Amino acid sequence: MARSLLALRVCPSGASRRRDESLPLSELINRTFGDPGVFVDLKFERRAMLFDIGDITVLPTRKLLRVSDVFVSHTHMDHFSGFDHLLRVCLGRDRGVSLYGPEKFITHLEHKLAAYTWDLVENYETEFVAGFCLRGKRAHQRVEEPAG
Repeated sequence: MARSLLALRVCPSGASRRRDESLPLSELINRTFGDPGVFVDLKFERRAMLFDIGDITVLPTRKLLRVSDVFVSHTHMDHFSGFDHLLRVCLGRDRGVSLYGPEKFITHLEHKLAAYTWDLVENYETEFVAGFCLRGKRAHQRVEEPAG
């Protein structure tokens, strides 16, 4: 069975250009002492990934709109509070976002979504798909906007 490895060069936000243009560029979103988060730009695939989404307001909207996959290690505030900002930026876009997290992650997402009033977004069709891995078994579920 062949394995595929993803090689990255991690550098702080605003760092100079990477040496090997064929490698995806990854950057720490908030430097060393801010909320954890890594933005990985898969330039040639025209998409990006986020690993943990604490304070992501420092990322420009153009970068957030490239995000196709989000991986959340756990749902402490410093790893998960940026979901609200990501949701706001991505509502109404023409492609969805896949979210992955720990056990009970889907429940946490449902509670966040239930906290909003959804009466002004009836024409938005953005799809968020959430998944988690529990004891070696994977599960996926579409996260629906709450009724009313």
